[in-house]
Amino acid sequence: MAYSFALDSFRITDTRSLHEDTDYVSISLAVGSAAPITKVKYMGDVNNGTFKPGLSFDNIAVDPTAPVVFSYTIVNNGHGSKANVEKALEQAGTQLAQKAAQAASKAIGEEIGSLLGASIGTAAVPVVGTALGALTGWLVGEIGSVLFANCDGPVAAGVHVFTGAQLAAQTAGGKVVTQTDHNPGTDSPHGCGRNSNYFVSWSLKAA
Repeated sequence: MAYSFALDSFRITDTRSLHEDTDYVSISLAVGSAAPITKVKYMGDVNNGTFKPGLSFDNIAVDPTAPVVFSYTIVNNGHGSKANVEKALEQAGTQLAQKAAQAASKAIGEEIGSLLGASIGTAAVPVVGTALGALTGWLVGEIGSVLFANCDGPVAAGVHVFTGAQLAAQTAGGKVVTQTDHNPGTDSPHGCGRNSNYFVSWSLKAA
């Protein structure tokens, strides 16, 4: 069967920066042992409110036994060059999806997050809800600390793992699966805004 995966919107109630965040959004998808795919979008300066990146992967064929990883990252970065941030975010998203798919091929449930964390040198990575707390340090390292200054930093991250059989069951009868992950931010430097607060809504459906 084939499926579509989308990051539909994100809602900000508190920015990481004092006034506006400069956001980049990435989504990644890994299916089985195939090479992961990643898309990145520059959202520009954003304040509190709801924003729609319009990022999706459509008509993706999935074998019933294959592990599937859909992940996303949102970073606030007003200081790195746009091209450099986009390139680094694409590489990080692809690597994260690949490592998560490898973990999912060897483990199930929460064990996937533990194996993923071990493979990238972090604590166990939650595979339900936000993964921001576990991934912030890794993301800064992968994207490059030289690209982050002042109030810059990751503000949302999620890693969601399925099997093809689970996707078929959850989307049976044309059902659209929707979920909103609450991403409470990590500590921001003195002089920035309050810790960020992002709500990321994503969905999947049979194509």
